[in-house]
Amino acid sequence: MRAHGSEGRGLSSGAMDLLLRLSDADDGGVSIGEPAQSAGVSPRNAMAAIFRGFSPEELTSLRHLCLRLAEHLAAQEAR
Repeated sequence: MRAHGSEGRGLSSGAMDLLLRLSDADDGGVSIGEPAQSAGVSPRNAMAAIFRGFSPEELTSLRHLCLRLAEHLAAQEAR
């Protein structure tokens, strides 16, 4: 099923597996090393799989949102 789900998206079945594992993470998050290891790829290749297919504009937006989230979390922890 995972191989079928990656058809037409330019993702290998391993990349699709990695994304599905990350989507199943609990609210506490997950280290990229854990799903990467279970998918049989390096953490570096796992990160590449996550960002593959994003346009430069989408990556800029994603980076901006991640920075805003980090600032928000830091403010929450400071309270």
